Amino acid sequence: MAWKFYTSEGMLKVDNTAAVKKATLTTKGDLYAATAASTPARLGVGANDTVLTAASGETTGMKWAAATGGSSEEAEAMAFFFGG
Repeated sequence: MAWKFYTSEGMLKVDNTAAVKKATLTTKGDLYAATAASTPARLGVGANDTVLTAASGETTGMKWAAATGGSSEEAEAMAFFFGG
């Protein structure tokens, strides 16, 4: 978001220096991530049936991985609770 402010003469000024360009995202489902402080990056959408996982060894600190764990009873309970 650009910051907007007015000069003493009433002129509108806009500061876009901290704006993140939407061109960073190139594919449906892409996410904004960061590779360092104030360094936005694209994290491409994962494959079907994968989940976003913290991964400190990755450039963005995240990766897509196969879902693991949980029992069928837990899945059924979640589906019931969330109306699935």
